Amino acid sequence: MKKILLVLAVVSSAMMADAQECTWGIKGGIDMTSYKLGVEDVSLKINPSNKTGFYLGVVNNFKFAEQWGVQTELLYNYAGAKIGMGEDFINAMNASQDPAAEPVNTGDMKISYNTHTLRLPILAKFQPVGGLSVLAGPYFAFRMGGKLKPNDNVEALIKGAMEENNLPGAIKYDDIKDVCSDLMGDNLKKFDVGATLGIEYAFKNGLFIDARYNISFINKLKKDLDYSAFTDYVNGFEGMEGTISGETSVKMKDALGVQPKIRYSSVQFGIGFRF
Repeated sequence: MKKILLVLAVVSSAMMADAQECTWGIKGGIDMTSYKLGVEDVSLKINPSNKTGFYLGVVNNFKFAEQWGVQTELLYNYAGAKIGMGEDFINAMNASQDPAAEPVNTGDMKISYNTHTLRLPILAKFQPVGGLSVLAGPYFAFRMGGKLKPNDNVEALIKGAMEENNLPGAIKYDDIKDVCSDLMGDNLKKFDVGATLGIEYAFKNGLFIDARYNISFINKLKKDLDYSAFTDYVNGFEGMEGTISGETSVKMKDALGVQPKIRYSSVQFGIGFRF
């Protein structure tokens, strides 16, 4: 990461030295994120769906010729994924434990994973006519953190299961939610690289609007499943020290029989102002 930042700093310095015009601005907008799970048989039960978030940050435009330039941005992005787990998923889980189990009506069950990400697009900019521009290029992103947020139906199901199984009073629902957030964060890659394609229209007073499509080049899911957050939580209770021991990671292909792939893409609509 340090090497990448150093290269970007050198490139930016060179562009500023050669640019005929350099302008700064601010921008923000909405982000509609989509994650696709690349395992067909699992996708039938666990369905990632679009989630709307937002972004805001600064933009820098280097103009080298009448129609050509480079635009760099540094954006804070609040987005994430929404996972729907309906009756099919719950009933499949129940049937795996008890084939004679009666189907249950669980209601609509969804879990959101909200992420905080820094994004750095570096885009070639072509202005064919007037204030209209076409932009394309790579982006680099770093996920700073994330949090799981189950909806009310999921919360009720988990709390009901805790009461039914007489779990110790020291085990709290919020703690379980935090552990699951840690498990999600431990098994998703923090760095991301992808491509951005967009259009922009700039008005003469400095105001501009744009639309973007972003797509990731990498599988967001790590190859090894790390469940150390869960083992540390269980082993942290008095009288349960060392209950779960041994390796705290396993290759996902060995555990699941397949290597799942999570692909990211998003559509953004924004507005900004150049000074």
